[in-house]
Amino acid sequence: MQNDYILYFSVCVILVFFSRWVARKSKFYDIPDGNLKKHKKIVPYFGGFVFFITMFFFLLPLYKISYFYVVYSMIAISLIGLMDDRYSIPFKPRLIAQFLFTLIITNIIVEYKYDDISNFYKILIMIFFIILGMATINAVNFVDIGDGLCASIFISFLFNIILFNNYNPNPITHSATLAIFPAAAFLLLNLPKAKLFLGDFGSYLLGSLMFFFIATQIFQDGIDMYELFFIPLLLLPIPLLDLVKVISIRIYRKQSPFLGSPDHLRHNLISIGMGDRAILATYFLANSVPSLTYYYL
Repeated sequence: MQNDYILYFSVCVILVFFSRWVARKSKFYDIPDGNLKKHKKIVPYFGGFVFFITMFFFLLPLYKISYFYVVYSMIAISLIGLMDDRYSIPFKPRLIAQFLFTLIITNIIVEYKYDDISNFYKILIMIFFIILGMATINAVNFVDIGDGLCASIFISFLFNIILFNNYNPNPITHSATLAIFPAAAFLLLNLPKAKLFLGDFGSYLLGSLMFFFIATQIFQDGIDMYELFFIPLLLLPIPLLDLVKVISIRIYRKQSPFLGSPDHLRHNLISIGMGDRAILATYFLANSVPSLTYYYL
């Protein structure tokens, strides 16, 4: 088993460097603009390719939940992100794509787990999960504003999943464990100063994967109102809170919630003198505190 993990991680590392090579060959770069994109050099996009390829493997433990439909949906939402990286798609088509994705995933899980509940209850559950799914995708996309932040949040999230399940060897913890390896490999080139970016291709995919994990976790042992609200905040607290903070500020200023501005938690930490690596560690630890507290208490 240990040798299998070493081989798997080695393949992930190769995919990371291959992604960077492809981005360079195709001249697929994130170009600094001195405003929101303040990195000093052009940086290759396409880091999401690592997760795009490996998800076919690390989602296999959850294959009973209409595996191929889930994967097809993941492919669609990530390709929307890729097109946005390349052509800057307006936010409305992106929101429509996110809505359709979350609708499909929610319907798959509800039908799989609760095909005998009333249609009224199904509709209420689906509305909640569509909102949660779109919030998760955008929360993760909002976090992707600093070197290593999105991937480190993803790793923290996966550890939270494993903790929440008390290390029990079930399909969710197995899948979460396998997903850590590509994220760790990607961080080799994404830590400050990053040499490879996720882009929306990657952040949309990671956000979608996190939503799928959250939804699967909630449906694993049944639904109650406590879990509906508790589990997302336990597993992904920092991105969701940052999303609420940023959107609230922008609405108060009568700005579009979907236009970039320096209102994020990361910008607040920079203003008090924190460096990139200190911010990375703060995000990771802060996102893990609720799950660690839940586990040990």
